[in-house]
Amino acid sequence: MASETYFFDSPLEAWRGAFRECAKLKAGVIKNQRNEETVHRLDQWIKFRSPLANEKWIRRGAEDGMKYAQESPTLDWINDFEKLDSFFEKAYFND
Repeated sequence: MASETYFFDSPLEAWRGAFRECAKLKAGVIKNQRNEETVHRLDQWIKFRSPLANEKWIRRGAEDGMKYAQESPTLDWINDFEKLDSFFEKAYFND
């Protein structure tokens, strides 16, 4: 393992971290990415279960990220945290 990242301190951070990682995996933009490993990793994100408080946001972020990659393979706003945060708020907290 090259590194560890902690991204689940809040619903937004959990969702955003999973969204970004799964969008990149689904779009195939990771250098030396292997299909079999990618399928396995995406499956792990979707099936993620944990006692962590923000577990459901990790799964939702993974699902949203994969859908986004299919609809926008250029990943135009993957690093635009304002757009990601706005999407999250509108999708899940817009009354």
